[in-house]
Amino acid sequence: MRPRYALKLSLIAIILLNLTVICHAAELVSIYEGSAPYGINFTGEGYTFMISGNSNMENFIVNLPTGSTIPFKDAGCYTKDYFMVCYNGSREFEWVNLTLDKEYWNASINISKYVEVERKLVITKSYDYKEPVLIQDPISITIKLYNNASAPAKGIILKDSIPAALHVTEAAGCEDFGTNIRWFGTLNSGESHFCTYTVEATTDTEYDIAAEVEYIMEDITQTLTSTSKSINISIPLLEASSFITNNTLTVGEIIFYSINLTNVDEEVELMINKLKINIPDKIKILKSGPRLKEERYGLTLRDSLDKNESIDAWFLGGVIKSGNDTIITTIDYTVRGVFTQITLEDNISLDYNSNIEANVSFDNISINISGINITDNLSLDSNISEIDNLSGQSNISENITAPAPIITRATPEKEPIPYIVVIGIVIILLIIVGIIMVIKKRKREEFY
Repeated sequence: MRPRYALKLSLIAIILLNLTVICHAAELVSIYEGSAPYGINFTGEGYTFMISGNSNMENFIVNLPTGSTIPFKDAGCYTKDYFMVCYNGSREFEWVNLTLDKEYWNASINISKYVEVERKLVITKSYDYKEPVLIQDPISITIKLYNNASAPAKGIILKDSIPAALHVTEAAGCEDFGTNIRWFGTLNSGESHFCTYTVEATTDTEYDIAAEVEYIMEDITQTLTSTSKSINISIPLLEASSFITNNTLTVGEIIFYSINLTNVDEEVELMINKLKINIPDKIKILKSGPRLKEERYGLTLRDSLDKNESIDAWFLGGVIKSGNDTIITTIDYTVRGVFTQITLEDNISLDYNSNIEANVSFDNISINISGINITDNLSLDSNISEIDNLSGQSNISENITAPAPIITRATPEKEPIPYIVVIGIVIILLIIVGIIMVIKKRKREEFY
């Protein structure tokens, strides 16, 4: 082979090698696509460009951020300094009155740039779930592995940890090992693998874990970590609120207290294991709402709430002793297999009344609270279920009127003996007298 031919072949080989390096090391990425205005700066992906041209606007130039220019006239693609401008030949004309009816135009172009791309295994982790995330709600997780290199990725070990508060319900493209998800394999150039699995939480927790992958490429061991996302998983709430007409009262006055309970879970029933209203002994229970049971310490309720259901628990009481105290309400409930407790505390101040020495009896009470009418016999004129937002103070009238209570002294008056008892005693005495007379008569007969 002649030397000059060998030199030419060497130069061709070097050019082809450089082209190969460029093709493998860079990708053409579009950074601007649309109608570009003539004579005005426009940006794409942080780069600034401008289109200019000659006076008759037949030959055009794109000014590059590198200081170079790309001239173009007809449709086609033009390159310079790793930038490429593709022009489809169309123009959009627009009349602008402020420029003395001069024609401006927009050229429909696409500007691209060759950018360096690192060739390696790529890992992405995505999530699919419904907000808000509650316990037992499914969270679908997909991990994608893609070999972006020209060489195969061997000995791949994909690992995604599962916290103790979560458990896997199903998995595809990977195996569930209890505390983690794993996949082992090899990916040739351009190949992908998907690992998809679903988890559910058994208690409230925060999930924020990245997946990890280890692999060998061209005899070099490499590791990668995916991005992660923080997902807060909570227990479905039982919303509980209390209302008290007045927390500063005097002995002899009445108090109205209510608890509103709402199941905010939109999917499952909530079980109230026990609602317990601890009522101080300074307050006498006069009337309570339906389903409430009176206990030694106060009132209790056991019930279930359907999804989004709301109920009210209330009582009407009379103040019989003075002093500061607290109405404590505890609610034990179970939802989605999780037991939870809520505690509400309402402080009350009960002032001393010197006119009352001992017992107080509440008669002739008249009270109207947001549709509840309680009369002197303490009977309800309307059902508690018909009351809207009983626990909302804005919807409750605080105009409670009660005539002065009837006060009795420590030594109560003696009650008269019932007439039926008197009649019974008289009949018994007559029977005894009759028996005595019969006995005496028999003795006289025996004597004679």
